[in-house]
Amino acid sequence: MIIGDARIDVGMLRCAWPDLVAKTWLDIVIWMSGLGSVVCGIWQIRRKNEIARAEMLRKLLEEYNGRPIRESIQAIDDEKIVFSKGNNFKVGSEQEKSVSLAEPALLFFSNLCYLRKVKLLTKKEFSFFYFLIRKVMADQSVRNYVKNLSANDKNVAMTRLLDYCD
Repeated sequence: MIIGDARIDVGMLRCAWPDLVAKTWLDIVIWMSGLGSVVCGIWQIRRKNEIARAEMLRKLLEEYNGRPIRESIQAIDDEKIVFSKGNNFKVGSEQEKSVSLAEPALLFFSNLCYLRKVKLLTKKEFSFFYFLIRKVMADQSVRNYVKNLSANDKNVAMTRLLDYCD
């Protein structure tokens, strides 16, 4: 067969064509399997993160339902916490004992605020605890105590509560 000035052997064309198709299909399969591996890897990482987040939330709920925090919140609800603004108490005083009842809940809630700040808790996950934080921080004695700790001791953990409730 003669096309223009070039002479092409038709037998050679037939032999080269399947080779060309095989290489193209092989490339497509390789790229698709690579892409599939990447998508599968991303899915597994996201799934692992969801499981880790659920586990962390379960532990937080268990800690919240624990006795020290429940008793602490109950003491705040019953207004057993007495602390006036700018007041410093002596070690072993009744005022220190009353305020120490609130500390487990305050530390737990300040840790929750930290987890929210570094985005380990989503807004939706945090919303359950946010109501409780606002409720606890609505007590004036608790607010005075937290402000006093923040001002005098530079207690960073407690200032997180003030950031969320002011």
